[in-house]
Amino acid sequence: MAWAVISFFCGRYGREKGYSFWFSFLLCLLGQLIGLLAVLLLPDIARIRADAVGRCLLYTSDAADEED
Repeated sequence: MAWAVISFFCGRYGREKGYSFWFSFLLCLLGQLIGLLAVLLLPDIARIRADAVGRCLLYTSDAADEED
């Protein structure tokens, strides 16, 4: 029962990082401690995408400034 609750929160944390809730949930439920560590150590996809969008916007605004 405790692992089901931990897996639920692990799934929510995985979703915040940009992964599927069910992927993170099942990884923690089936892999238990190793799955929990895997989700915690996975790279943050949401942050990587936000950084890429920010760089793209910065690049386009710099290019627009150079044209003026």
